[in-house]
Amino acid sequence: MSEISVIVPTYKTAKYLPKCLDSILNQTFQDFELIIVSDGPEEDNKICEEYARKDNRISLIKEVNKGLGGARNAGLNLAKGKYIAFVDSDDWIEKSYLEKMYQAIVSGSDVDIVQCGTNIVFEGDTNATLKTNDEAYFGIDITGKMPVKNNVFGNMNVGSWNKLYKKDLIEKYNIRFPENSKNEDAYFTWAYWSVSRNMYCIEEKLYNYLRRQDSLMAQTFAKNMGESVLDHLKVGELFYKFLLTNELFEKRKEAFFNAYYVCWQFVQSNGSEEYRRLGHQITREFLKNKKIPKSLIAEIARTPYEKIGNIETPNSFIENIFSIKNDTARTHKVITLCGVKFKIKRKSRSN
Repeated sequence: MSEISVIVPTYKTAKYLPKCLDSILNQTFQDFELIIVSDGPEEDNKICEEYARKDNRISLIKEVNKGLGGARNAGLNLAKGKYIAFVDSDDWIEKSYLEKMYQAIVSGSDVDIVQCGTNIVFEGDTNATLKTNDEAYFGIDITGKMPVKNNVFGNMNVGSWNKLYKKDLIEKYNIRFPENSKNEDAYFTWAYWSVSRNMYCIEEKLYNYLRRQDSLMAQTFAKNMGESVLDHLKVGELFYKFLLTNELFEKRKEAFFNAYYVCWQFVQSNGSEEYRRLGHQITREFLKNKKIPKSLIAEIARTPYEKIGNIETPNSFIENIFSIKNDTARTHKVITLCGVKFKIKRKSRSN
């Protein structure tokens, strides 16, 4: 049995596949299996089949046709490794990625997840503002072990592809991705975090994320998403059901409301007027009769849409001039002044 199962879903990424797959096969850590899940087209399938013929560590699954979440689930169902890594087919990993992630997760029995830094690479011209925002979102401010506290939810990136997970924890709680849905990473990561004890952070940028104009990520942040923008609220509701099912809600109540606020904010920042209004109505109805902590989300629950107004999108131009935010671990306040960042240690508070 391999130590790590690497799962790569692919759909219309033939141009990028060889670089992605070569970066995995050429790792310094070699005790892994590679599961490719291809939903086509034939150009993708041919490349995948060629690689599978050359290396017996590669398994190929074709035509799942349940979206990115469904493709990853198909890979999870086949995986035999102790640990799980996801790599998107248009991205690539540094040569020591698996080795350093593996060393971190086996460093202590109470480390349940590892996350590393991400290098943002633009296809074509670099959008400086977007790159700055991405690096702030995907950046890691600390190195080493930290407890998965409730304040991590909503304050750390939820991409599934720069992390290493324990397979037995995934199976114990039957954690899977929502299928045919946007924001599937958020649900999977939040559910997994909620049953985790400690996270190990690696500041080094071991994962290379390609920013493409026609990628699923680009579509996710497009203003013309239509009704699918509401998938973010559905993911929030799925997370709520997961916590209830596993009797974790009281322990992770603050985590849930932190996460759900992010879902609501995404709809308000990226939806059309029609879906911002509808999303707010759905949110108020969902939050009705729930014991909400005293926070901004309580205001959402009782404020009609007409009084909400337009939500300023995160990391705006103004924020790049002046802003005050928490760092990844929420141990410091990060003050940005004219592009220069300063850190001030926060007073400790119970969680």
